Amino acid sequence: SLSLSLYFYFSDERRNQALEWTASELCEVQWDLMAMAKKKTKVQRKHRTAEERISDLEAQIREVKGRATLRELKKSVSVRRTLSIVKSIDKGMAEALEEDNSPLRHALADARRAIQGYAERAGVPLPKGKMPRGRRPSVG
Repeated sequence: SLSLSLYFYFSDERRNQALEWTASELCEVQWDLMAMAKKKTKVQRKHRTAEERISDLEAQIREVKGRATLRELKKSVSVRRTLSIVKSIDKGMAEALEEDNSPLRHALADARRAIQGYAERAGVPLPKGKMPRGRRPSVG
């Protein structure tokens, strides 16, 4: 059985040599193979305490509850419309940027900030908008 395992382990050239080996040479190869197999070191696992596991599970519970409340919020028609309005405002700001219409862009950003304040208090996540940077243009 050892010669068969060596037969599959080595290349064609080494297989031909392995067929001519004596029993003592085969034992040396077997010991080498066993030593190679034993070299795999065990990774020491760190066992968590009961308090650590409990705190992790409580965090998972809070996360699941948060997702459930968010799912309920998204079922609301008014929240869905608010999200669509914010997306429309973002598109309008992007088009105003392309047209280099800075006053319109700042006006849309002000409207988005007002809606964003409500959404943060209600716990509704909004898509990240690209707000205008720099000075507000003077009107007039």
